[in-house]
Amino acid sequence: MREWVFVTSSRPKFAEAERILGRRLIQHELDLPEVQALDLETVIASKAQLAYKALGGAPVIVEDTGLFIDCWRGLPGALVRWFEETVGPGGICAMLEGFANRRARAQTIVAAYDGSLEMFSGEVQGQIALAPRGDQGFGWDTIFIPDGEIRTFGEMTSEEKDLLSMRKKAFLDFASAEGRNA
Repeated sequence: MREWVFVTSSRPKFAEAERILGRRLIQHELDLPEVQALDLETVIASKAQLAYKALGGAPVIVEDTGLFIDCWRGLPGALVRWFEETVGPGGICAMLEGFANRRARAQTIVAAYDGSLEMFSGEVQGQIALAPRGDQGFGWDTIFIPDGEIRTFGEMTSEEKDLLSMRKKAFLDFASAEGRNA
């Protein structure tokens, strides 16, 4: 099995990826410029190519997740990190007050780059909670309720979240492709 470098500064994402894949990964933190776009594919393709170049051609995997809220026509999308940093998950909930439609889609894309780019996507449909709930997970886990659940990802154990996770779907697609190419 090929040794990929997972480029991320997020320890929780790294731990989740290792747990999902059931194997150790190499983590490398890089401060990469990030293309600002709603489209996750645009952001992740740029990130993968920059990471590959920065690491001197080592095969890399990168991951990014977006939160696409229906009543905001897909915002914040790939820009969700900036929403989290400026208003926090509670602020996102507050900005949705007065909107009857709280539907949202969480999407993760894992990109593998070794001179050529492959992308693997996973998504989960759901809705945004009225207020943050739970203390598990990271990012906006406390406000996203996946379809079929009454709890947010933040109210679930890691194992429960993994059963439904968009990140799991994307990483399992990556592992499946890696197995076919081995």
